[in-house]
Amino acid sequence: MNYDDSMKEAAHLLMRHLNVFSFNNEAFAKAICNDHRTLQQSAMRAFLACIQQWKEAHDEGRYDMRNEATVRLAKKMLEAVDEKDLYLPMI
Repeated sequence: MNYDDSMKEAAHLLMRHLNVFSFNNEAFAKAICNDHRTLQQSAMRAFLACIQQWKEAHDEGRYDMRNEATVRLAKKMLEAVDEKDLYLPMI
């Protein structure tokens, strides 16, 4: 399996967990925020990449009622942040 396929599989697994009605956002966030600090930084880079993709979806009109709040919030979030603050170093 190549790296891109591995990333798609990881994303698919996360989305399958998110698709469960009883998914606990707070427990998920707590688990990530209590993990290794370098991994927290890596997770934030991944989440930020999602936010950037959602902002692009907003700008290109690639959304509907199901994810409209997500893409609008992503756009607002990135407008509120200086671009230089989006760099998250690997230490």
